[in-house]
Amino acid sequence: MERVTGEKEEKYMTEVKYKNAPSEIEDALEKSQAIVDFLPPPEKLVKKNEKEKITIMLDKENVNYFRNEAKKLGVGYQTMINNLISDYVAKVMAKRSHL
Repeated sequence: MERVTGEKEEKYMTEVKYKNAPSEIEDALEKSQAIVDFLPPPEKLVKKNEKEKITIMLDKENVNYFRNEAKKLGVGYQTMINNLISDYVAKVMAKRSHL
């Protein structure tokens, strides 16, 4: 297998080949390990569950907690609440299926 380092030469689907790299980069590349991509493709990261709009009364302190956390994380607080409920339901259903 030909080792090519340095300047970007060509880009392939899974690798970029370089030539004329500085020695510290060449050394780092020699010591590095390839990591298998374990992430799902982006289209599998999008939850496509159908949503139903409802009106629900929640404790104000709970809603404020989710709003604050969601703001820090840059996500919607309703999404966080929905994910919490989804996780709970999945765990209950899994326990029931093992009975």
